[in-house]
Amino acid sequence: MTFLSKIFNRHKSEALTFKQKLHHFQSLLFANDEALKMMGNLSEIVSSGRPFSRKEIFPIYADIIKNTRGATDNLSAMSGGKYRSVIKRVETIKSECEAILAPAPYCPERWDCDKPNCTDCEKRRMFSPDMPYSYELEKIRENHTREIGGKMSRLCEIHNKLGIPTPDGFCLTSRCFEDFFMEKDLYSRIDDAISSIDFNDNEQVKQASRVIQALIVGSTIPETIEKTIMGEYDHLASKHGNILVSVRSSAIGEDDPHYSFAGLHYTALNVSRANLVDACFEVLISKYLPQSLVYRYMTGLRDSDMPMSIGCQQMIDSNVSGVLFTRDPMGGSKEAIIIQAVRGLGTKVVDGSVEAQQFIVSRSNDHEILGFKPGDQDYRAALRNTDGLYDEEIPEALKGVPCLSQNQIDMIVNLALRIENHFGSPQDIEWAIDGHGRVFILQSRPLAVSEIASVVLDVEDASERDGISRRVLIDGGECASPGVGSGKVFVLEKFKDLVTFPTGGVLVVRKTSPELTSVLHKVTGLVADVGNTTGHLSIIARELQIPVLVNTHDATSRLTNGTLVTVDATANKVYDGSTTGMRSGSDFFLAGDGIFSKSPMYKIWKNVSQLIIPLNLTDPDSSQFVPDNCKTLHDVTRFAHEYSMREMFSLYESAENEYKQAYPLKVPCSTRCSCHRPRRGY
Repeated sequence: MTFLSKIFNRHKSEALTFKQKLHHFQSLLFANDEALKMMGNLSEIVSSGRPFSRKEIFPIYADIIKNTRGATDNLSAMSGGKYRSVIKRVETIKSECEAILAPAPYCPERWDCDKPNCTDCEKRRMFSPDMPYSYELEKIRENHTREIGGKMSRLCEIHNKLGIPTPDGFCLTSRCFEDFFMEKDLYSRIDDAISSIDFNDNEQVKQASRVIQALIVGSTIPETIEKTIMGEYDHLASKHGNILVSVRSSAIGEDDPHYSFAGLHYTALNVSRANLVDACFEVLISKYLPQSLVYRYMTGLRDSDMPMSIGCQQMIDSNVSGVLFTRDPMGGSKEAIIIQAVRGLGTKVVDGSVEAQQFIVSRSNDHEILGFKPGDQDYRAALRNTDGLYDEEIPEALKGVPCLSQNQIDMIVNLALRIENHFGSPQDIEWAIDGHGRVFILQSRPLAVSEIASVVLDVEDASERDGISRRVLIDGGECASPGVGSGKVFVLEKFKDLVTFPTGGVLVVRKTSPELTSVLHKVTGLVADVGNTTGHLSIIARELQIPVLVNTHDATSRLTNGTLVTVDATANKVYDGSTTGMRSGSDFFLAGDGIFSKSPMYKIWKNVSQLIIPLNLTDPDSSQFVPDNCKTLHDVTRFAHEYSMREMFSLYESAENEYKQAYPLKVPCSTRCSCHRPRRGY
């Protein structure tokens, strides 16, 4: 009898008191309310179309998971463990979310895939354990793109398939540096640093950049990586002699049709064997320069989806170098090719430090020169005997003289059209001509052609708007990125002053530079004394749809700090004041131009939100209102709330509490209500 008594009284001893049950009920309601509030915040962020960072969105996601699980745990506790299946649904949905959020750098369609959960997709894979640390360029094939990045794989395809001259060299695969990051546990610490950034605070971006680069530099380089780099260089030198090389980034996703990363990563030029390992790591850490961090934020690219690969190539001692666009990026003439060229190395074209010579060339067989601008170049970038470059003065007799002959133009254009035809889209091509007259292709990336409608305000129209006179402050220059924007002038004196650039300002600079990308998310327009339409900053500005006007020659002296202006880059003008209808302030980038809403980050979190926000369980009296039909976390909270009410308010009917009896009470509607009508409550 004692034994039977223990068995039958066991349930009674484990039964919750009313006070305990009430505590779980109240905790459930609080967790439920918090989860729903966070779901509203998540919905607002995802639907806004504006850029958001992991720092902003991940804590919201984590709160939703925590509070939804809290609601189900309390439901299970107050019911004596009856609803454990709904806890399992939370864990299942959480696992599905984490699969979407997991890095997939080697999935070729990751950034374009709209599947909510691709864990079972055959195209998704991490790097193969037998992926080598390096490849000779002549051995690289199309299927190596996810190992060495688009930049180097495209260059190798140009040489290996089309037979077009490119500098010889080798490539360090992404595995080379992924193994290093994993061995030193760098990714978790890098992720912590990036997650802490408020991208509206320029100083925070710079500080995080310094912390991350210090983490990498402070880690001992594995001997296997050093041996790989030195071994590949020695093999290259055995073919070409004791050469110097260029060291360039080729991150997974770099030079993508939508994301160029133009000039954002460091390129080391004219590097000797003795400094090669250090140069490779300089390129590696440049992935975390402020401008690169901001660019990934603006375009919604995650660091974990972009492992770094590095290309090392024989250095070309260029007489003439430059950039060729097979189409007009402004959407102008479809029959014209744009060539911008300088004497010496092409760095002075892409960094915008000089006004390059410009040749507008016909696409027809004769490649007739349709237009020419002499540019303005006093110095050429030349190679030192070992390591690095120096500025060499150009003889006065050569200044303004075309640096390309018709024969050289023919050679460059013919190669460019072959490349365009091969890839089937307009191309942005970097090229060089050495002292022997040989043409080398240094890079080819997809060229984005602007589809923005031309917006031109002439003086008369501007004067009539709002009945206020609009003076033309600048009339001239070249449109590097079309569009119109208004804001207060910020004349940049020194690069260190970028940290004080205000959101919604018009940035005015002497020369364009990729470093300016670190504040482009705050810029409504950019005006430069000197710059090139084919330069790296111009390419990025066109991607982000930010108006840029270059080669104004004296904007920094003619525009005054703090004055309100309108930049009409399409019309090559800057007006005094703001004009109705112009985008201004932070609205320029955040107003939903569709840039971020097409990004990988947006797609990932949109897919996650589909497992959280929609409500499918709407009828609590339906036979379908069961845990197995909870498809989202919102369904889970709805189920937990409904059944917590049933569990709590079944007390009156069952009268199972420590006092053995329950009584109905009559109370007013509310302590604040003045009607004094009684209602039944418990």
